[in-house]
Amino acid sequence: MLLAAKLLLLCLLAMSMLMGVLVLAVARGERNSPPLRLWGWGLVAYACGMLVIISSPFLPADLTQVVGNGLISLSALLTAQGLLMHVPRRPNRTLLVGGLLLVLLVLVVNHVLHFGLAVDVAAPTLYATLIYATVSWQIMRHPPEAARGAAVFLVTTIVLTLGVWNLRLGLILASFEHTSDPERAYMLQAWFAVFQLLLLVSSTLGLIWVEVRLMQEDLRRSAFTDLLTGLPNRRAMHLRFEEEVARCKRLNQKFGLALFDIDHFKQINDTCGHFVGDKVLKHVAASLERGKRAEDVLGRIGGEEFLVILPHHEREASLVAAEHLRQTVETSKADAEVAKPAATVSGGVALYPDDGEDWDRLYMAVDRRMYRAKRAGRNRVEGRDA
Repeated sequence: MLLAAKLLLLCLLAMSMLMGVLVLAVARGERNSPPLRLWGWGLVAYACGMLVIISSPFLPADLTQVVGNGLISLSALLTAQGLLMHVPRRPNRTLLVGGLLLVLLVLVVNHVLHFGLAVDVAAPTLYATLIYATVSWQIMRHPPEAARGAAVFLVTTIVLTLGVWNLRLGLILASFEHTSDPERAYMLQAWFAVFQLLLLVSSTLGLIWVEVRLMQEDLRRSAFTDLLTGLPNRRAMHLRFEEEVARCKRLNQKFGLALFDIDHFKQINDTCGHFVGDKVLKHVAASLERGKRAEDVLGRIGGEEFLVILPHHEREASLVAAEHLRQTVETSKADAEVAKPAATVSGGVALYPDDGEDWDRLYMAVDRRMYRAKRAGRNRVEGRDA
């Protein structure tokens, strides 16, 4: 029986080390995930702690228990820190480290005064329970928006793990009421290793699931978002345009399209540098965002050009809205580093379906009128052809 128990603990040790190395390898990939890296080092620390405890026949028993359980407590701290990187509010790190030092002090005092093996099991278990309960509560209160299902699965495995740990602790404490044989406690820990193996793999896969969903969200965001301004990019605006066309066809309605181009932007880049040019782009984007209605859709479709979809607008209403946006940019106070005088925009307006029923025709119409506004002196809006 004792040999079988040792084999189970060896399996738990080997699986912890294997999963830790695997997670560390994944963390070094394209995403370079700090949560996975901390989780991986936590699993490695747990495996090292188990290895030290199992080495008790070859090393001083007091040393193996203090060092081994200290490493197991450290693994709880590392893995919890990795999980906490997915929530906005985190416990004070000094408090967590102070708890770890307190556990080490309890372990040392226990082996100086010889209180018993139960303290060696209870101290890291209670410390890990407190940390993981806090982590689970925070994740359930503030789950990652793009990985809610994965976060629920991860918290479920953590709660089950806490249940297994505390049930094991309760049985060990109950066994010491009848006998102080350390082999009995050793056997109980070993048989619970089967459940820990399953929960170890499940929680690791849960965290990887969370990271995969967040990576997918990052890829989706980068595919449809302009990284400089945070606005929808050309691809996203094209999709939103098609949605608006389908809606207007179904309801027999119209919508306006406004295209704006920053005046003298090449000159700003050439004379002030691209850093100032980027500042101008962000300033204009913020001004247009501030001036549009909530239902209007604003995007940067390339270079210094911004497109606005104006739902439920006829031609005159579209011209009024575009003029309002132009004035908002002109009158907005810019950062001192942006440009003097303040940046202005020239715009063109087109109407669906009067000026075209697809992207190419409407964009050609609005682009033609925007350049007409440029030729007419800039800082103005044109809504009709000459």
